[in-house]
Amino acid sequence: MNRRLPGAFNQCHRLLFAVNNHATPAFSTRFLSTSRVNHQRQECQVLVVGGGTGGCAMAAKLSSRLGSNKVIVLEPEEKHYYQPMSL
Repeated sequence: MNRRLPGAFNQCHRLLFAVNNHATPAFSTRFLSTSRVNHQRQECQVLVVGGGTGGCAMAAKLSSRLGSNKVIVLEPEEKHYYQPMSL
């Protein structure tokens, strides 16, 4: 099933902060935090490491199949630098 997602960039931006409200001991992530460590625990079905072009594309595709609050994108950088033609 190959379909194009409308507004994929905006959907990816939302996915960077999509978290589930259940706790898990697996890992901790930053959630809208300026500090390096956030001690809140999050739960998801899929953890995408890296919010670059590939990570955002994969997260958008997986979230459309799995539903909301099932995918977390783990990105250490606070700023995003637009890099056209990066693939």
